[in-house]
Amino acid sequence: MQTSKILTLVILFFVYLSLTSCRSVRQERQSSEEKTEIITEKTTTYRDTVFHTKPAEASLRLPLSSFKTKETDFKGDLKTLSKPLKWKQKNGNATASLEVKGDTVYINAHCDSLAIEAKIRADFESRYINTSKKEETDIKKKSGVSVFTILSLIGIALIAGFIAGIIIKFKT
Repeated sequence: MQTSKILTLVILFFVYLSLTSCRSVRQERQSSEEKTEIITEKTTTYRDTVFHTKPAEASLRLPLSSFKTKETDFKGDLKTLSKPLKWKQKNGNATASLEVKGDTVYINAHCDSLAIEAKIRADFESRYINTSKKEETDIKKKSGVSVFTILSLIGIALIAGFIAGIIIKFKT
């Protein structure tokens, strides 16, 4: 009978040790995430401007003797007119004039400065890069009983078994 009690205590002791000695290792995973965002911004601007040209002028002097009398009678007509004669015509920025003084015909053409309106285009491109980085690490977590705990439990079990054996021996 005493042997069966000791055998029962030993079996209970090994069952208890096997249940408490189970250890599990849980591993949390490590991850790394990098996010890059590229923003491109294109801007087109226009600027109004005015270009001016210089005024232009041309003149011509013709003597009356240069006109041929056989083909036209223009020379004779000019001699009969009262002198000086002036004709002037303006069209937009251009002016033309004809003047007869003495034996000479003066032809003048004049053009005021021109203003050209223009738009100057400018293109700009800006690029922005945003980078974000996220990292996670693996952590190993052990749950269960360590070797020191197992040894201390064995010691406690031996002491408890020794005390239980003494109590059982004195009672019987």
